Amino acid sequence: MQLTETAASKLKYLMQEQGHPDAALRIAAEPGGCCGYRYSMALVEADQAGDLFEEHHGVRVVTDPESAPRLADARIDFVDSLSETGFAIHNPSAPRHEHEHEREHGNGGGGGCACGGHGHGAHAGNETGGHGAGGCACGRH
Repeated sequence: MQLTETAASKLKYLMQEQGHPDAALRIAAEPGGCCGYRYSMALVEADQAGDLFEEHHGVRVVTDPESAPRLADARIDFVDSLSETGFAIHNPSAPRHEHEHEREHGNGGGGGCACGGHGHGAHAGNETGGHGAGGCACGRH
């Protein structure tokens, strides 16, 4: 797993702002969703038994043992643009879910995941570091 410097900087800012400078980022990945996995992210103070730890750019990241292999190739970034703001998870090893309308018509014309990379990413949480999940913009799922 990789946490970009941009994401780490935003997390440090949020931890300070919320009065929890020693918090850790907990990230989990569960099977499901149109982007292969459903992701959740939260700032936490306490660890759970069996947690796995990493540190990236001064931010402690914790995952549960079941999520760790699903997140091994993931890159967590913070995006701030005109069209989107939040944490984005790009995971090339996530199982790809192909929509029926993509098979019939290709990715153009309103199909595909809104979570980035057509099946390989998701947006999780928001600027407050809360829970979040990837989703589909096609309106069919």
